[in-house]
Amino acid sequence: MVVLAAVLAACGHGRAAVPEPAPTPASDGGVCPPGTVASVAPCSYTHVALGTQVQYASNPPACGDHYPIWSEWGIMANPVPPEYFVHNEEHGGVVLLYNCPSSCPSIVTTLTQVLENQPADPLCAGSGVNARMLLTPDPSLDVPVAAAAWGWTWREPDACVDTASLQAFIDAHYGQGREAICP
Repeated sequence: MVVLAAVLAACGHGRAAVPEPAPTPASDGGVCPPGTVASVAPCSYTHVALGTQVQYASNPPACGDHYPIWSEWGIMANPVPPEYFVHNEEHGGVVLLYNCPSSCPSIVTTLTQVLENQPADPLCAGSGVNARMLLTPDPSLDVPVAAAAWGWTWREPDACVDTASLQAFIDAHYGQGREAICP
């Protein structure tokens, strides 16, 4: 998928190839297995009142009703409620999530590198935002690492990050929301 993205970018289509950060090692010291991708459809997209708790069809949430305002793009130290970040996904963003009951600096470092290595998004030009990406801890996540885009999830069941499968997910689903909005 990364090769296809590079070919498309060279021809003036799609996003440019992204340098791949090293994967984090699996918790057993072995190689991190690829994350699994799943479709979540059909998706509702009604704006609900702030404070409303929404029940989502997937974990992490990949679409559904959400607040009328979205989270800032970037790296968040505190959990962003899904009712905000689902709106980010609706705008074509990809949300990277992790749940570490104890510290997991290697996972956070790898996810930060993935976010920071994304090519510049022309829709974000002049806004101070490089790409429509969000990194947030998520204590309700039932796997250690996951990503979500509008209608799709990527889940890593081990406490590691397979950067190749994560980047393939980003390349396939970035910018595929219902509305193309950056800032």
